[in-house]
Amino acid sequence: MVISPDGDRLATTLRVDGRVLLNVLQLPSLKPIGTFGLRDGRDVEDIYWATNDRILFGLSYRSGDEE
Repeated sequence: MVISPDGDRLATTLRVDGRVLLNVLQLPSLKPIGTFGLRDGRDVEDIYWATNDRILFGLSYRSGDEE
């Protein structure tokens, strides 16, 4: 989990059906703002806030049953 520079949002990863997605929540209510996922066996990894409105993240690739 990574809090935005202004403290208004929280970015976290969320595992759904074996995939790792990016999930952004509004603080302090924890209301979901949005969820982002990738295709083709790729998962979200290493979340960073570039600005209060921009998120950077790394990718990882799944291979078989192992990550």
